[in-house]
Amino acid sequence: MALRIELKPHERIIIGKVALTNGPTRTTFVVDGRAPILRCKDVITPEEADTVCKKLYVLIERVYLEEISFEEAAPHFHALAAEIVGAAPSTKRFLAAIAERFVAENLYAALKLCRKLIAYERSVIAHAQQAA
Repeated sequence: MALRIELKPHERIIIGKVALTNGPTRTTFVVDGRAPILRCKDVITPEEADTVCKKLYVLIERVYLEEISFEEAAPHFHALAAEIVGAAPSTKRFLAAIAERFVAENLYAALKLCRKLIAYERSVIAHAQQAA
């Protein structure tokens, strides 16, 4: 099944192990075949991973982009998930859904849910800072 992608001017995208940068105009193209695809706006680098939820995202991202194997990442995934739930039990529903997709190797869906977890983490931190 082909995937139609539309890029804004100068937007970057990763397809497999290649990063592409669009030119000055909007572009549409179709990708046939199976390859990991991630818009650069959705990439979190290890240096940007300043919270445990972002570290979990980076781990899933690395598996999705085929930088590390699922088997190599699994123990780290479970350790980070346990750390997150230990610090904020209210995240358990997010992590259950993310873990379900991670174990099924539906990594893009796991990344989408992890972005929601990061937003939730941000709100929890903001609430805690306001209370202090």
